[in-house]
Amino acid sequence: MKANRNQKINRICHKLYSKYRKNIISLVTAAVLLVTSMPLADISGVVSKMVSTVTNAITAMAADTYTDISNDIKNGVFTIQNADDFKKLLNADPAVYQEITVLFSNNQSQFKASDFTGIEKGLGNEEYPFMGTVKANEGSAINLPINFALFEYLSDSANLDTIIFARPEEKNSALLAENVVHGDVASANKWKIKADPVDDSGATNYKSFTSVIGNMKNGAKVDLDITLSNGVQVEVSGGDNAGLACGTMDENASLAVSLSSNLLDISGKSNAGVFVGKMSTDATLNIDKCNTLTDVNISANNAGGLVGSAENAEINVGEGVTLTMTGSVTGSVTAGGLFGSYTYSKANEKTFDISKFSGMKMALACSSGDTADSAAVGSVFGLLTNSADSAKISITGTANDTITSNFNGTVRAGFYGGIVGRYSANALSSELALSDIIVKVTGSCNALDFGGLIGKIGDNSKAYVSVKNTTIRINNPTSSQNNYGGLVGYADQAFIDVGGKVTVTANNVSANQSVGGIVGKFNKNGVVRLGGETNLSGFYPKDPNKNRCQIVGNRGNALIYSLSGWSFTRTSSKVIDDMDWGGVLRLNNSDLLESANGVLSFDGSGHTVTINGFPNNNITISNRADFARAALIMQHDSNDFVKYSGASRADMLAANISLSADVDISDTGLTGFMRDNDEGTFTGTLNGTSHKLTMTVGTENDKIVFHTHNGLFAKTSGAKISNLTLVSNFNIVGDNVSGGDACYIGSVSAYNSGALTIDKVTADVTASPSGAYTNFVGGLVGYVADATSEVSFTNSAVTANLTYNNSTTKVDCTCLGGVIGMVGAVTSKPATGIKFDKVTVGGNITDKHTGSNSRVGGLIAEVGAKDNSASVVPNKISITNVNINALTINSSGKSNSGGFLGHNWYRVEIDLNSLNVNNSSFTVNNGTELGGLVLSTTGYWSIKEVSFDSVTVTAKNCKNFGMLASTLFGRDYDSYGFDYFKGELPKFDKGKKLYVFASHFHEDHFDKCIFEIAKDHPNVTYILSKDIKKRRSKYVKSADQIVVMNFDEEITVDNMKIKTLESSDIGVAFLIEIEGKVIYHAGDLNWWHWEGENSPKENKYAEDKFKSGIDRIKGRDIDLAFVPLDPRQGDFYYLGFDYFMRNTNTKIAFPMHMWGDFSICDTFINSKYAVNYKDKIVKISNDNESFNVEL
Repeated sequence: MKANRNQKINRICHKLYSKYRKNIISLVTAAVLLVTSMPLADISGVVSKMVSTVTNAITAMAADTYTDISNDIKNGVFTIQNADDFKKLLNADPAVYQEITVLFSNNQSQFKASDFTGIEKGLGNEEYPFMGTVKANEGSAINLPINFALFEYLSDSANLDTIIFARPEEKNSALLAENVVHGDVASANKWKIKADPVDDSGATNYKSFTSVIGNMKNGAKVDLDITLSNGVQVEVSGGDNAGLACGTMDENASLAVSLSSNLLDISGKSNAGVFVGKMSTDATLNIDKCNTLTDVNISANNAGGLVGSAENAEINVGEGVTLTMTGSVTGSVTAGGLFGSYTYSKANEKTFDISKFSGMKMALACSSGDTADSAAVGSVFGLLTNSADSAKISITGTANDTITSNFNGTVRAGFYGGIVGRYSANALSSELALSDIIVKVTGSCNALDFGGLIGKIGDNSKAYVSVKNTTIRINNPTSSQNNYGGLVGYADQAFIDVGGKVTVTANNVSANQSVGGIVGKFNKNGVVRLGGETNLSGFYPKDPNKNRCQIVGNRGNALIYSLSGWSFTRTSSKVIDDMDWGGVLRLNNSDLLESANGVLSFDGSGHTVTINGFPNNNITISNRADFARAALIMQHDSNDFVKYSGASRADMLAANISLSADVDISDTGLTGFMRDNDEGTFTGTLNGTSHKLTMTVGTENDKIVFHTHNGLFAKTSGAKISNLTLVSNFNIVGDNVSGGDACYIGSVSAYNSGALTIDKVTADVTASPSGAYTNFVGGLVGYVADATSEVSFTNSAVTANLTYNNSTTKVDCTCLGGVIGMVGAVTSKPATGIKFDKVTVGGNITDKHTGSNSRVGGLIAEVGAKDNSASVVPNKISITNVNINALTINSSGKSNSGGFLGHNWYRVEIDLNSLNVNNSSFTVNNGTELGGLVLSTTGYWSIKEVSFDSVTVTAKNCKNFGMLASTLFGRDYDSYGFDYFKGELPKFDKGKKLYVFASHFHEDHFDKCIFEIAKDHPNVTYILSKDIKKRRSKYVKSADQIVVMNFDEEITVDNMKIKTLESSDIGVAFLIEIEGKVIYHAGDLNWWHWEGENSPKENKYAEDKFKSGIDRIKGRDIDLAFVPLDPRQGDFYYLGFDYFMRNTNTKIAFPMHMWGDFSICDTFINSKYAVNYKDKIVKISNDNESFNVEL
């Protein structure tokens, strides 16, 4: 008895110590101080009394804390016959009943929920978890209508009979145990748990609980058999981590589950899954049995079909078990069909066999909130993180199992993938391997970035992803906000290694930024390595453009190449680029090798590519492998994925290159030395040493539809190309998107700015773009910008076979020039300018388009100038010993055509020393105006010698033809121009006051001869735009006769109110009120959309400026208006007139600015744009027509 009493006191003391720790410490401290101050002889008696006092106090306190059940435990068994017995046990000391048997008699079915009012915690505590036995009398069951977990702390060594729970109220507590700890057990005990949906009142519905087990502590092992009533929805909610079986599994915890249920609604704050909310490192979930689950709804920050979030955890599915589940998974941070979030950080390989989860067809969604745009949604993983330094994660399936991916959320997610929403990796030496997978995407994609396998590879990741033997079928039209990829939607940095048989099917997909059958967009660096068989015949974007492509939409700084034997099938449904720049470098087993001594090598463990570099930038190219090495370095900066030593990219762009043999790079996938877009400029030299370089851009194997800069060099400045024979074939569609970037094609240089020397170059070039918009095509150079430095062509010959192969477009934006496509305006006076000396041009130049202007020419198709008097600087062009020989020009423009030199050469200073045109022909099929050398020009020509021999000019509709030029346009600000004026001024009644308006100084709106009116009509007042210099003619007697107005001014002249608007070009528009009538004259206030001549930014600026002017008179009643209708704008001629008419109340409108092409008037009146106001438009048919208008 004494020993038992001492044990009891020890337990009580320990428990009370935890509760009254501070009090006991204070008591002991006081005792020590007292004893140390007493005589030794008195200490014994005092201590004896203190022990007695403390023992009595502790016993008294213990009596207030626990109910004593020691006398109710018979032979280690505590029997519960009624609710009072159960409550007695619940209030007892866990240390007393920790290892006993709790026997429920057959009377506990009489329990009522009200019997347990006020009880919040179940059996056991952290120090004394229950590890005994709970059982019922034979033939009876344990039925518990309680609102709290039966166990606060339960050991996994406990033995439990089947327990039936009937929760009477909604409570944030577990059903069986809040905590399960690991005890002395080798294998998990089987615990059978049932839940009864019938409450005290007889109602059939489940009340919520957080999980069957709240938290499985480190190493705990549990085998749960859970049975729930079919047809009744079970709500699991209220916990931070929510799962039907367990909320949180700590490290090394092991849980086996057999589940019989079909309707579940699981929601947690942080993590939620059907089985477990959160699994920690080395936790294991074994699913031994699972009925078909229907109408399952899971929601949390991290929501997963099986588990909300997990780290280094394991899920196993028993033999013969296939999970079948339907419902929804909604996460605000992650949502995954299996895992919301999974992190792996171990060194050994991790494999996920997803074939047993093919029956899981969960609808995925993202919940609204601040995290939505960064939320990751995937059919297996919402977020998958490989944080190891070198580890392989394998995701495998079988040919007979299909993973169904269905994202139908109305809230836009950040990233959505058919397998993984977002993937992150720390090291390139790690790997994510996906193989033998079939994915079927059935829902729409409401995400920023979508990928058939992976939505996004995370920012700053260094990811290596291999894909083999995978089929992706996207059955519904799917779109993403930003990027869409057949395999990967968006990769900040990644290595994508594709092998085996990979097929992606997705028709008419769309994205605002980039589309690609393999990768939508690379943001920075990366590699795509292609092998095996890639079938993208069923993949294509709805609206292809430069970033909506077949293989990669935006490749950034990524290297893309294929291995020997790679088979590729592209779509035939759309004309589409393979990628936004360049092509797939096609390696082989002969000269273009992936090996240590080849073009490049692949490190299979570090997952990097090394280009075989050059020691410096003085390089010799002896074969196409050398060419490929040089090109790859010019195109790629060295980075973590693609490495090389020696000369850098910057070095190579300034390289001194020589050829030591003929080189043919056709069918290699190379499109020249450089990226064929607007990145990088070559400033070095190329000496062909009399060798030939052959290149074909755009083949059946490597599709090029629209790349912006197409040539041996994409962009040059200060470069020198010499002693080279060049054979170039450009199979390029060109600019085929309204508002897109211009396309530049030149056999040597697509685009040059600054100096350029081309000497002793023989070029045979073929190009036939068909894009309906802006294409600048030249035999040697596509476009020369700002030729203030010398651009020289000497001792060279060009055979230019150039065709604008579009017979339906009417947009006049393509230039075909035998040597240069177009020369842009200069910003300062050139010293030498453009020089041609001993140059021969032949071939065939054909323009099939049916717009107004055929912008063609044997030398330079077009020379541009800015209409701005503040920068009147001419381009200087010197022509010496130039031979146009055996050149055929054929054009179909309705209005006019260029000649043997070019089309419009504006603001030029020409020094034409000697030009011979021999054995050549010029056919104009439709145009009425043409020139022998150029159509029209402004500036100054000094002509010494021009000869024509055996030349044929055919133009059946010709009205204006000059052997040198059809039209000379003069401007008062052109130093060498001609005064320009058309028609005769009418005679005015001298008895009436006359007002003459001029909106700006352009020659088609102002001529100084208007001042001569004052000679015969002294009662005249001139209202001039401020940009017209105020002039005093000898006929204008008073300065008061000239009124100068700036824009946005309002004045009154006599009885006339005049308001000005700022022009969208130069000068002003006038709004005049006189005698109750309103007259509007636009001047050059118009929506000036020049497709191809202006950049999209410039066109948008002109649009905004025009609209801001018209919006100032929006809704205004106007009696008479004069509005531009300019045919030179091609398909965009109607924009300004239409906007003006729709935004004002105009009664009569006169078109103007038609440049003699009055057919545009009929075209507009009969167009769909003018349907609602065509009766208000005055039809003009000829110059000098007169109209009587009643206002």
